[in-house]
Amino acid sequence: MGTMPCHELSKLSHNDCWELFKHPAFGPNEEEQPELVAIGKEIVKCGGVPLAAITVGDLLRLKREEREWLYVKESNLWSLPPSENSIMPALRLSYLNLPMKLKQCFAYCAIFPKDDRIEKEHLIELWMANGFISSNEDVEDVGDGVRRELYWRSFFQDLDSDEFDKVTSFKMHDLIHGLAQFVVEEVCCITINNDVTSMFERIHRLAQFNPVAANEIFEDLSIAN
Repeated sequence: MGTMPCHELSKLSHNDCWELFKHPAFGPNEEEQPELVAIGKEIVKCGGVPLAAITVGDLLRLKREEREWLYVKESNLWSLPPSENSIMPALRLSYLNLPMKLKQCFAYCAIFPKDDRIEKEHLIELWMANGFISSNEDVEDVGDGVRRELYWRSFFQDLDSDEFDKVTSFKMHDLIHGLAQFVVEEVCCITINNDVTSMFERIHRLAQFNPVAANEIFEDLSIAN
């Protein structure tokens, strides 16, 4: 409430960022390849933000070719203007390297308000209704596999489980939520209490939230071509 001065948290040191990065990138028991370590230490230039280090480490978890690590290191996304959020290049790299199915499912999460707790079953039903997941197997199992994959890649966090240890809900970090909104900003409009100030021609999905009534209305709009 302003009764005490703000305490600005210091950013992590380069060594601390490396420790956070290498755990998901190499795993607890794998021998670290010297050539990948050298590239990895160059990659970890994420402004001392823990989430960035972990996310890029997750991105490289299954990549063991030197050229794959060099591709990440030399990406043009690291050259975003200084005014941009310092973590966004790392998050965008992780998003761009998702399989298309995971991209669609993750981007759809932009319809939820920031810091909202997302019910797993509800989200899977929305993915199913929009045709983002389909399989000859049980569609709900496929949806849970998508949710699990996004969690492993650090796009979801703060899992809640029931008495049978099955995940029931989770959240997105504010920066991850910002990434979801960034990638769908031209095709998705999210409003509070019908407060729509502008509409883009390409918008084909509208999410309206009424906090008082706790209602969520999802309405598909036709694309204006």
